Amino acid sequence: ENRQRHPLKRMTRDAVNGTCAVVPPGGANSSSSEPFSEEEAGTSTFMVGVVLSVIADVIIAVSLNVQKTAHMRNEGADGKPVKGMLKLPLWWLGLLLNVGGELGNMLAYGFAPASVVAPVGSVGVIANEVIAVLFLKEPFRWRDAAGLVAIVGGVVLIIVAVPEDPVDLNAVVLQREYYARPAAYGYLIGLWCAVVLFLVHVEPRYAQKSVLVWLLLCSMISSTTVIAARGFSSMLTQAVGGDCAGAHCVGDELFPPCRLTLAHYLFWVLLAIIVTTAIWSAYFLNRAMMIFGNTEVVPVYYCTFTLASIVGGGVCVRRRVPQHMPAAPPHTPPLRSLPSR
Repeated sequence: ENRQRHPLKRMTRDAVNGTCAVVPPGGANSSSSEPFSEEEAGTSTFMVGVVLSVIADVIIAVSLNVQKTAHMRNEGADGKPVKGMLKLPLWWLGLLLNVGGELGNMLAYGFAPASVVAPVGSVGVIANEVIAVLFLKEPFRWRDAAGLVAIVGGVVLIIVAVPEDPVDLNAVVLQREYYARPAAYGYLIGLWCAVVLFLVHVEPRYAQKSVLVWLLLCSMISSTTVIAARGFSSMLTQAVGGDCAGAHCVGDELFPPCRLTLAHYLFWVLLAIIVTTAIWSAYFLNRAMMIFGNTEVVPVYYCTFTLASIVGGGVCVRRRVPQHMPAAPPHTPPLRSLPSR
């Protein structure tokens, strides 16, 4: 698949034919004489995404164990909760930590693809194992150690093998080249049909017997969160990075300031989807932690969430090269600036 970068370019409208014009680096009125290294910039942002994800996942692991502690302290002699979890201050502390960790993960999706950010969540699995064994006194088995070693090896392979994603996901690119694809909305329709099926037929019968039921529900819903977060985070980083500083072009079309990010309805729709699905998935994750131990819940959730995230991201955020945007010649540096008029 031929991938070309479509960066946000500062441009001016041609007074005669109303088109976008660009000049090469070092051209008229260019402030920099040094060539722009797209490869260096891509690697830098890629590693920023990885580091953000590692820190965020450690915070999430701490938050889950804080919430598990709240559930354990709230358990009565009959094994049932004494109070509703919303009345537990310790549970709210865990929730706030979880929100902070998830915000860090959401930002990470703006710098690295979901196929990297989601597997890096294994750092959270390792941190959870340490916390659960040392502080919650849950058992540690040799098969747990073998699983952790395999997870770490898999994550290293993914980080080394997955290429940086060179595409700037602004509102226009997302609509035309990603979300409008039949595979994308077909996947989402099928996903939510599966969620409804689980809610109606599977959860009432098997949720208390198998840890997979609530965790599969949580992971399927979180898959939608990841798809939305990938676009939202990229739009947010572009807004901060200069989209609102002036007009920009995508292809041959000129867009006013912020029109590709903050001023586009898609930015706010994605934010609403992220908030709604994140809260809903957290509800099912907490249900699982109330019944099952964290050394069981977190590793299983990591596996189901990673699988759902990679599949969802691969289907919905997989770019096709549009016919109206011809590929640039090989070894041609991206055009970044415009002549002043």
